[in-house]
Amino acid sequence: MSKTTAKDYRLFKDECRKWQQRLGLMSWELFFEHKDIEDRAQCEANGLAARMACLRLATEWEDAWDNKLTTDAIKKLALHEMLELFFWETRDMLQDHYSEYAIEREIHRLIRTLENTL
Repeated sequence: MSKTTAKDYRLFKDECRKWQQRLGLMSWELFFEHKDIEDRAQCEANGLAARMACLRLATEWEDAWDNKLTTDAIKKLALHEMLELFFWETRDMLQDHYSEYAIEREIHRLIRTLENTL
């Protein structure tokens, strides 16, 4: 288990803001937190009308064979969370018609494709 640093947190915020611009998510107001959470990072949107989202970077990073704590890993994580926000409205729209599992599976298929393309 590794600890994320203030430098890691700054990089995460900078990368999120970069992807906010590139993905055209400028109608969203972003807030950031560096705290103890279950996952490595998290994107939580506060309703579509308010268009506010909180992006969190975990203070502890569970190292895995496929995801060590590196600059590139933090950059990829920031892109992933911003893509979650990019698809937020799509997810919201689909919830009336599909199971949460089907939505998660499809959204993450798209996210993984874009992570490997952008």
